Amino acid sequence: MDTRRKTPIKKILIIILILVLGLAAYSYWRWERDASRLVKEKTEKASEISGPAVTVVSETQTPAAPVDVCKESKEKLQGLFAYFDRQDYI
Repeated sequence: MDTRRKTPIKKILIIILILVLGLAAYSYWRWERDASRLVKEKTEKASEISGPAVTVVSETQTPAAPVDVCKESKEKLQGLFAYFDRQDYI
């Protein structure tokens, strides 16, 4: 008769698999947390630097002053393009 003790290969493989999956899950969650922290810091830094992109002109203007629509549109567009120039994704 065979009196050798068989090694529990299935148990060893299951333990190794659990350890590998645990390490993979830990590294994934750590990477997600670091990535979200970097995005948050980047947006905070951008908001500190850029400030408001376009100044809002109040709708109540004196009727005595003539309104130059082209000049207002030009200023609004320049403000918009200045905002786009400060963005990292363009």
